[in-house]
Amino acid sequence: MSLSTCSACGSTVCNPAGSDLDSIVPGATPWTLMRCQQLATTNEVPNSAEVAFARDLISRTSVRLTSLDDEILALEDRLEHLKAKRAKLFKYHSDNVSVLSPLRRMPFELLAEIFSWSLPSRQKRGDASSVERSPWILARICSRWRQVAVSTPSLWSTIKAIYGVAGVPQLAMIRTQVERARRSLKICFHGSENVDSSSQLELFQFLSEHSAQWEVLNMQLTTALVPLLGTLRGRLPSLRKLILDWDKAESQVGVDSIKCFETAPSLRDVSIQPRGPGVRFIPVPFPSHQLTTYRLIGPWETHQRILQMAPNLVEARLVVLCDNAAVWPVPSSLTITLPHLERLHVTRVEALNYLRAPKLAELGVWIKEPGSLITTLDAFLLRSSCTPYRLCVEGLPHAPTTAEILEKYAFFTSLTIIYGFKGSRAVAGLDGHLTMLDRGDHPVLPHLTEISFGSLSRNIPVDYPLFLKMLQSRRRTVGPSALTSAAFINLKGLEPDAVTLAGLNDLSRDGLRLVLGSHVAAKSTFKRWTLSVGS
Repeated sequence: MSLSTCSACGSTVCNPAGSDLDSIVPGATPWTLMRCQQLATTNEVPNSAEVAFARDLISRTSVRLTSLDDEILALEDRLEHLKAKRAKLFKYHSDNVSVLSPLRRMPFELLAEIFSWSLPSRQKRGDASSVERSPWILARICSRWRQVAVSTPSLWSTIKAIYGVAGVPQLAMIRTQVERARRSLKICFHGSENVDSSSQLELFQFLSEHSAQWEVLNMQLTTALVPLLGTLRGRLPSLRKLILDWDKAESQVGVDSIKCFETAPSLRDVSIQPRGPGVRFIPVPFPSHQLTTYRLIGPWETHQRILQMAPNLVEARLVVLCDNAAVWPVPSSLTITLPHLERLHVTRVEALNYLRAPKLAELGVWIKEPGSLITTLDAFLLRSSCTPYRLCVEGLPHAPTTAEILEKYAFFTSLTIIYGFKGSRAVAGLDGHLTMLDRGDHPVLPHLTEISFGSLSRNIPVDYPLFLKMLQSRRRTVGPSALTSAAFINLKGLEPDAVTLAGLNDLSRDGLRLVLGSHVAAKSTFKRWTLSVGS
């Protein structure tokens, strides 16, 4: 677009086509062009001369438009031709760059190790059979990756069959996995009463044919699956780890005990912790003398009998089933000594009256009322002559009691507090611990190196500002701060406000190892703290 001045009246005239229009309509005056523009924007009737000029202009511009369209089409053809040449050259370039890729020269063993890190650590239930997940997708990238993936048995050793949800593996895929896994299998088989049992029985019977290769069995039992366990007796030479649960209470109808694991010569790790509503304790004999790890929900008499035959235990979680008013047996003079036990978590503090653990490093207790906690703990520590560094108190911890224990036993340098209840008492207890650990510029218990808090209830508000204030007070001590690690884990998913988060980030940059988490991360952390299944 260009501007010109009318010689007759001095007004400015807009020439929309500029010099190109001058070549189309030679000799046209600015006034004539302005008049054409006025007619185009109004409903005014043109005179005969203006009609003749417009027709001539239309004819001439039509010719020019056709010419321009031809030029544009030629340029577009040229552009497409250049794009095609560039795409071809780019592919040729990329292909040659890939020739120099370090992946081509990466040793087989290193590539297999990288592949192992791609395996899902907590595979989603609905994705159990997805060919888009590792390791299946690794075998679809290229021939070399397929060779490495198929030739690495450990990538295929974990077999998951989770019934009652989408994505249950097909038998054909399981057959392929077993073939590629070769010697070692880790079986996760969760049966469901809500799914037709025929497919479950068919798959489990196939897996049972390879029971000699089982190293891990994580199984959720149903009425139909229980009878098949009897066929495993004497056929589990490699089984190292056992996790048993029940789908629901009706799955236990007619079952008095499960006898097939007591002859497993390699069994070292046993977890039997059914948690469903109405699920009862059912005895499952196993070779106690072999165990190094043991987690069980059962009556104290069962725990006591097993512990007496398990001198090699390194880790134990004792969930004791008994009424709060139940009378515990009088401790005998023959205390159960666990010479190698390093990690212990008990849901009834009374269990400590029967134990001696000279090498204990981590101790966890579940309490609702302080009661005789200190007295029982005193006797246990004196009897064991141990100096554990970590104390985990779960349930409804009492801040003054916690402070008394830590002041009396300075060898506890790592403290974990987990609230498993909701309501005002839990909120007050949590705030009480945060306040107790904060004494301005002179914090109590200055020897603590790790402080962790957790909430199992979704209804406990998290006072992050108070948590921050406590940490800041401990980091302001004269000289190097003892505190090196802190955590606050909750299931509700509450996040700190912006100001508090900025303060926590400052502490992290100052060298404090800080962990905040919720949901899935919270569950895995709680399992680690309480020595539960999956820790």
